Parts: sequence; C-alpha cells; structure tokens
Amino acid sequence: MALCATLAEERIARRVAAMAKLKADLPLFATEMLKIRPKDVLAAPIVPLIYNRTQLAVHRAAEDQISRMGRVRAMVGKGRKTTVSTYVASRGFHRTIFNRGYSAYIMAQAQETADELFDMVKRFHEHMPARPVTSLDNAKELEFSKLDSRIAVGTAGTKEKGRGTTPQFLQWSEAAHSPNAHTHWSGIVQAVPDVPGSEIWVETTGAGPTGSYHEHWQDAEAGRGDYIAIFCPWFWTEEYTREVPEGFELDEEDAEYQRLYGLTLGQMVWRQAKMIELKDPKLFKQEFPANATEMFTSTAQASFIDPDLVITARKRDLEGIGPLVVGVDPGGRGLNGRFSVAWRRGRKVLDVESRSGIGTNEQIAWLKDIIDQHRPIKMFMDVGGGGDKLYDIITAWGDPYASTIVLVNFGDPAHVDQVVTKDGTRRGGPLNRRAQMYERARDWLEQVGGADLPDSDSLQSDACAAGATYRTTDAKLVIESKEHLKERGIRSPDEWDATILTFAEPVADRRPRPPPRAYAQQAGGGESQGWMAS
Repeated sequence: MALCATLAEERIARRVAAMAKLKADLPLFATEMLKIRPKDVLAAPIVPLIYNRTQLAVHRAAEDQISRMGRVRAMVGKGRKTTVSTYVASRGFHRTIFNRGYSAYIMAQAQETADELFDMVKRFHEHMPARPVTSLDNAKELEFSKLDSRIAVGTAGTKEKGRGTTPQFLQWSEAAHSPNAHTHWSGIVQAVPDVPGSEIWVETTGAGPTGSYHEHWQDAEAGRGDYIAIFCPWFWTEEYTREVPEGFELDEEDAEYQRLYGLTLGQMVWRQAKMIELKDPKLFKQEFPANATEMFTSTAQASFIDPDLVITARKRDLEGIGPLVVGVDPGGRGLNGRFSVAWRRGRKVLDVESRSGIGTNEQIAWLKDIIDQHRPIKMFMDVGGGGDKLYDIITAWGDPYASTIVLVNFGDPAHVDQVVTKDGTRRGGPLNRRAQMYERARDWLEQVGGADLPDSDSLQSDACAAGATYRTTDAKLVIESKEHLKERGIRSPDEWDATILTFAEPVADRRPRPPPRAYAQQAGGGESQGWMAS
C-alpha cells in the first residue's frame, strides 16, 4: 500500500511539474497542447501550433514588457495573413485556463473575423490532450466552471461595446478597420484594469494614415504612454515565396529592395506577382508593408521625403566624418511632449533620442551635458516649444555654451530666393527655414555617396510625415504645416525636426588645435626623433 501511495504521489508530482512548465512556457504549451487548422487543409486537417518567426518576435516583445511592467499593452502592425491573430488568441486561451477568475474578450471589426477567431479558440480546447471542463460552450462564449474563467467574443459594430464588462485580457483584431473605434478606446479598452497580468492587444493590418489606431500607434512608436509598438513585416511569413521561374531577373529597383531587406529570389517572385495582382505599388505597401511607415501609406498623400530614401539610409553603415553637429527640437509641453535631439557627423546621423514629459531643469541639464561631454561644433535649436527660454538660461553661463548654441526660427525666410533644378531651370527657393532644411536633408539623402540614418521606425515615420507643394505665385517650396499634419491625425515630427536642424547652416571645425609635438621625450630625457600627434 505504501509503495502504491508513493507511486501515485510521484505521478501527481510529475503532472504538477509538467503543468507548471506549460504554464511558464507559452511556446512549449502551444506546441504540445494546441492544434490549428493549417492553410493547406488537404495536407492535414489539424497540426500542432508551432510558433513561427513572426509569432516568436511578438512573444519576445510581450514577455519583455511583462518583465518591465507586469502587464502587456501592445499595438501590433502587420501585413495580411501573418498569424499574429493566432498568436494572440493562443495567448489569451493560455492565460484563461491557467488563472482562476480570469476573463478574456476577443473583439473583431466584423462578425466573420470574430467567428473565425472564436472557432480557433474552440479548436484549441477540443483537441487538448487533457482539457478543462466547460460549463458553457456556445458560439460566443467558453466558460470553465472549475476555474471560474471565461473567453467571450464580439464584434466592434456596437458603439458601446464592452460597457459593464471587466476582462483581464482583450484582443482587438483589425482595429484600424473597426467601426466606432474611437468609442471602443473609451469603452472596452478602459474596462481592462491596470493590474499585474492584464493584457491589451490591439492588432491590425494597415488602413492608411488616419483613424484612432494610427493616432495610438504614433504614440506607442514615439514611446508616449504604456503601449509598445510591434511591427511584423510581410517577409517574416514563410509561405510568402514562390518557385523562381527560369530566366527570372530583377530590375535595378527590385534588386535594391531585395538587398535592403535581405530577401530571397522566391520572395521577390511572390512580391512581383502580388504587385501585379493589386495594380498599385502603394496599395501593396499598405497591405504587405516591409516597415511600419509603409503600413500607413496613403494612396493619395505623397511625402516630401521619399520613404525609399529613408529605408536605404537606415540599412547603410557609413563612417561619420566631420564636425559634430547637434539638432534640438524642444517639442511640446506636458506628458506627451517629445524633447528630441539628433547628432550628425557628415554622412552619418549618429543617434536620435527623444524624452517625453521632461521639465525645464532636466532639459537644461541634458543639453549642458551634451556640450560638456561631446563638444559639438554647433547645436542648432528650434526657437519654438520653449527653445528661446532654454537658450537664454544656458548661454548666460558664457562659453562654450554661448558660442555653441544657435537659435533657429522655422518661420524665418530661407537663405536663398531661387534654386537651380537638376535640369538647369530656375524656380523659387524654399518658402522658409523649415522648407530649406527639409530640402537640404532630402538632397543629403540623395547624394551619390549615400547617407546613414539610425534604423528606427519612429524616425522614418517622422521623416515621411509631411507632404509638400509649390506656391502658385512664385513656385516656392512649401512643406506641409504641423497644423495640417495634426488635422490629418499625424503627430508632430519631432525626431525629424531635430535631424533637419543639423542642416540649419553650413559648419566647419575652426576650433584652434594644439600644435603637434615634433618630438616626444625619450626615456632618458631629451627629445625623441619620431613625430607624435599631441
């Protein structure tokens, strides 16, 4: 009897240990316990859910946020059929069956999408080797009686969706395409409590640079608020490839695209076929984006800074040669204001950093430290957003601060009245300093030797935000105003403003240098016969 009891205890202990491991390791749980319907249903009706590259990338980002915040608040941008929804649904199911009193809610933009996601969750449950008991199992809800936990589903068609419910886990699928999205941000999203273990997932394909999803994405991308921005490019999806036809060749533009993203010829064949099918390269970028900026591509609004120039610069690794120039955009006040700083040497922007909601004293300390530590030849600072006040305080300390910081007013007249175009004709120059700096930055990106930018989605979004026109009266270049950007739901491009400020004026390093010592002292005294830089 004692032996039987011991064996039974060992079996229970092993089972408890195995369940603890499955609770702690979501990818392992998915592989061993969950089944999905594959895209090729003729090959097999169901297969284990083994996380792919996209799903593992999203998982790592979520686990990192959990380790820092204790909860997940994630905005996920994706192309079509990239399996993000499957990952989030499996995560919600995992949380529900391993936590007592846990409630998960799945909301989609349309009934068909909601039904597909809930069918997936029910399939998870039905094919588990040892499944938890349900007391309610219908087309809209699974309830696990012994756990007092539940998963429910609904659509985003109702304005007041989620009022009166308190889920700990929310999956909002295809949020950019959801009707009444604004009310859902103030309804069901706010119903999720800010407690450890709670999760909000807002995932979607792109729908252009408008709407509440785009507004919230911009905040997450800029590091404002609790949400993180996770982007999943189309080429992470394994099946987006085709057999390469005999004699298939890439033109110069496609070869550059392949080089930038490290794609195979099979992926390029798939891309070319999909672009032919969609008829519009901009629509392909929106539906199958390679970077976060493309996800919000507008088929009507063209940006002054070509996104392809930016992504090319992001993938370059050049040496920064020349004097260090710093650009400072003080940004707006309050918690959402971004204070952005850019460092550039010649062809290379070394870094762009933004800090949100920092006070005047912290701003002053940061700028003073940059001058003390890095000794830039010039620091160009926007007069707006409190830049004039910062200038007055810091330059009052005298040199090197007074001789380093230069105030720039974006609205002042440009330094040139006319420009000569590439075909030799003359037209009106930039309308103001802002337009002039935009033009100089664009020309810098286009130069033969290339340019190097930090590999940052946030910087690219800022760079490619503004469009441009030419004034009818004198053909002067006019960059889209920040007020108009705001009307379109576009955030202030603070990081790009800091970057273009490094082009405010030509600079040269004229600081006196100590003369080189002709001879270094020898060990026994006197002068050595070798040259040695001081």
